[in-house]
Amino acid sequence: CGRPPNRYCFFNEKMGVKTKMCQICDASDPRSAHPATYLTDLNNAHNLSCWQSEEFHNPLQNVTLTLSLNKKFEITYVSLQFCSPRPESMGIFKSMDYGKNWVPFQYYSSQCRKMYNKPNKAIISKQNEQEALCTDGYTDLYPLTGGLIAFSTLDGRPSAQDFDNSPVLQDWVTATDIRVVFSRPHPQRDQDRHYSGRDGKEEEGGMMKESYHYAV
Repeated sequence: CGRPPNRYCFFNEKMGVKTKMCQICDASDPRSAHPATYLTDLNNAHNLSCWQSEEFHNPLQNVTLTLSLNKKFEITYVSLQFCSPRPESMGIFKSMDYGKNWVPFQYYSSQCRKMYNKPNKAIISKQNEQEALCTDGYTDLYPLTGGLIAFSTLDGRPSAQDFDNSPVLQDWVTATDIRVVFSRPHPQRDQDRHYSGRDGKEEEGGMMKESYHYAV
């Protein structure tokens, strides 16, 4: 966010008082910028630093994050901590050839079948150990900040206990790049429903528009 500078709103709760606050994101000002380097820095629990997307008004607009590792790694865990509410639907993908081709790693959605044509919490067998699953876990609106999405690439895969002798799983966890695609936020009305202050809509040309962003 911040190119050009833009206003964004977020939720805050102190001593039981729930409010929506608004600030400016300005990429040219280090004090109010939210660059991609904040994705992997060391967080101060009292002053979280987060990358933040541009504002968007279409809730079905995909927002994509890509992390290039520059060589092959075995990825056993992917963890995302959010400063914004967690998305209602998102996918994690991997590439083994430096971004030329992508395969799904994991999906999260409260509507797995509708969003990704996947059942919710399917069972993995030895015949489909390289299949991406979809789960409605980690898709709750709350907490509105600080929520976590944690994906263990080997969890529930039958050969995980014998990983060193499983070429299938060794291939499954190998990646040169990781991509996260945020597909749908929680509806603005759900985020605003229990909060005081502004109603979360931006005035533009006399029209009221719902505004969204992701922050990790």
